[in-house]
Amino acid sequence: MRDRLASLLVEYAENDPNAYVLSGDHGYALFDPLRKSRPEKFVNVGIAEQGMIGYAAGMAKMGLRPIVYGLACFIPVRVVEFIKMDICYNSYPVVLLGDGAGLVYSTLGSSHQTGEDMAVLRSLPNLTIYSPADAEELEYSFRNAMNDIKRASYIRIGKSDRPIVHKNKLDLSNTSGFFSLRESASDITIISTGSMTSNAVTLAEKFDTNVISVVNINYFDKIELRKRIANKKLIVIEEHGRIGGLSSSVDQLLGETDEERKMLNLTLENVFTKYSSSYEVALKEHGMSFGQLEAKVFNWLNGFIH
Repeated sequence: MRDRLASLLVEYAENDPNAYVLSGDHGYALFDPLRKSRPEKFVNVGIAEQGMIGYAAGMAKMGLRPIVYGLACFIPVRVVEFIKMDICYNSYPVVLLGDGAGLVYSTLGSSHQTGEDMAVLRSLPNLTIYSPADAEELEYSFRNAMNDIKRASYIRIGKSDRPIVHKNKLDLSNTSGFFSLRESASDITIISTGSMTSNAVTLAEKFDTNVISVVNINYFDKIELRKRIANKKLIVIEEHGRIGGLSSSVDQLLGETDEERKMLNLTLENVFTKYSSSYEVALKEHGMSFGQLEAKVFNWLNGFIH
């Protein structure tokens, strides 16, 4: 996924005279091709993320297209007020890239974990949130973000070495904001986003379910998605807290007062991890390792049989 991002940055820097990439002293290797190709299009602002957002807003005001990169714990979490007032308030089409979202940087502790970034940004107007599952969805997200001149965009990049879930290029004209990855006659549908989607596909193959990957978290086609999941048992999987993420979006779509609805939410717990640890250990602490997900789905589905 990072290789695709690096090539997209070079492509836009070379072909769009208004495109510039800003970094808060992160992602060194990611920007090597860009610095080699168009060094004048890359600006390392340094460890000054708040200032970088103001810098990007000023560039956008002058008609430029800034692309702002940082770890998700910084972009957007550390700079929410600046995103709100400098970018969203003015409807500036700034593209924000938050890398290492979720539990990716758990070796650095809770300060570098982000289970709340989508929740925070969903509350802001004039901003679209993308949560790609693989390189194809990343390209879909990035190109749509760059084509949108009416509002800002945030692209949430999780674990970048996850398996590819799309075999072919995605249709950029798809305005639904989601993609069907697997269809069956089952009355069960797994809805996933971001880094957990490859796990969702594997689970779907084991339990013979449908799978929908939601890329656009807050502006997906609600009417079409409601049709797809009507009268289905639903399993929502995401590497984000339940509050304010995809699970909340689905809850709001279907109506939280629907007592007959059958839905299993598999999300990060609303707690801080106890220790600095590897990504895999942090997932297990939140009950989100593949083995734990598989067991939870099995037990939940088994409850409908007995």
